[in-house]
Amino acid sequence: MPDIDSTPSAYSSQFQTKLELDRQNYDKLTAEQCLALDKSIITISGASFGIAIAFIDKIVNKDEAFLLWLFWLAMLFLVIAIIATTLSFLFSEQATRFARQCVDDCESTGDINELYKTNPFLGRLKRANSTRLYAFIAGMAALAFFIFLNGMHQSYCKPVPEVRQE
Repeated sequence: MPDIDSTPSAYSSQFQTKLELDRQNYDKLTAEQCLALDKSIITISGASFGIAIAFIDKIVNKDEAFLLWLFWLAMLFLVIAIIATTLSFLFSEQATRFARQCVDDCESTGDINELYKTNPFLGRLKRANSTRLYAFIAGMAALAFFIFLNGMHQSYCKPVPEVRQE
């Protein structure tokens, strides 16, 4: 005959302890994600725009820039990366809350199948993570290509100083 504490049920003290530990872990994870969101968004947006604006103002004059559309394409990709990062944190938080709710539902109903529900936010989270990675890479590549082309263009297109003959 199985021990009462070996079968998960609403009345098992070991099962209740495990559910409470899961709940605490989900709460801790949610708090960490919220803190990471602030740091990440500030870092990504500040760095990418700071670098881009410094290049367009200090290195390449925007009035003389070659293929300026490439710069704006880089900015678009970096903005998409920032938006996808924000969405990624949102979906991550929602996925964690969904998992915590499953723990609560399992505890209240005593049905262990509540723990194995499909989390609808995981697909969105994966898409947002992929989008932010590809957009960031594309944005940085476009920015690097813009800087490279303008560096080459400016070095080849500088006027040759006139030599005076007396």
